[in-house]
Amino acid sequence: MQVLRLNNQVCFPLYHATKMVMKLYEPIFSKYGINYLQYLIILMLFEESELTLSEIRSHLDIEYKDKLNTLIVGLEKLDYVVVHREGDEILKVLLSDLAHNLKDEMSCVPRQLVQRTGFSLERLRALKMELNELVGNITTKQAQGAAESI
Repeated sequence: MQVLRLNNQVCFPLYHATKMVMKLYEPIFSKYGINYLQYLIILMLFEESELTLSEIRSHLDIEYKDKLNTLIVGLEKLDYVVVHREGDEILKVLLSDLAHNLKDEMSCVPRQLVQRTGFSLERLRALKMELNELVGNITTKQAQGAAESI
C-alpha cells in the first residue's frame, strides 16, 4: 500500500525538517553555551522580561516540568536568567543583564539560520506562514474535538 510508505507521510518531512533545523542552530548556539529550547526561552524573555514557569511551559508546549526546570537551571548557571524561588520551586524567571546585553548580538541568529538553509528569506517566510496555519488548524480541530466529547 502506497499510503503507508514512510516517504508518503506528512509527518515525516515535518519531523525530519525540525531535526535538521535544530542541527543548523547547534554551531550558532555553541557560542552561547545553550541549546534550541534555551534559545526559545531567551527569546520569550526578550519579549516579556519576567515569566512564570507555567507561562514558558504552556507557550513552548513542554510536557514535563522537570525538563523545563533543567533548562532554566542551565540558563541560570550561565547567568542568562535570574530565578525567583520559593524553596525548591521556581516561581519566576527574569532575563539577566548579561542576556539583555546579548540581545543585539543574538539578533544575527535568524539571518545565520536563513543562510544555512539555502532558502531565500521570502521562501522561509512563506513556509513559516503555512506552518503557522497548519498549527492553527490542528489546534482548532483539537479544541472542537474536546468540546464535542463533553
